[in-house]
Amino acid sequence: MWGDMKQPVNFRLNQRSMAVLESLVQSLGISKTQVVEEALDHYVQQVEAHQHPLPAFSGILNEKEAESVLQAIADRHNKDADLTL
Repeated sequence: MWGDMKQPVNFRLNQRSMAVLESLVQSLGISKTQVVEEALDHYVQQVEAHQHPLPAFSGILNEKEAESVLQAIADRHNKDADLTL
């Protein structure tokens, strides 16, 4: 999606993170760049999976209320789907 053109990046890692990076490079047999790219891809997937689908209600509904609204929508969707069968 973003292309294969690589750009140099400089950042600092603490000793633990550096050890984890080196360990992954060795155990997976891939480059540090690939480890970081794959870790970022995984992190984005995790963040997107946990983003709340009702941002318009941010600050209006608490989490329990928002989940209740989502469940009501899902129930309604399932009920409508059952009626079309």
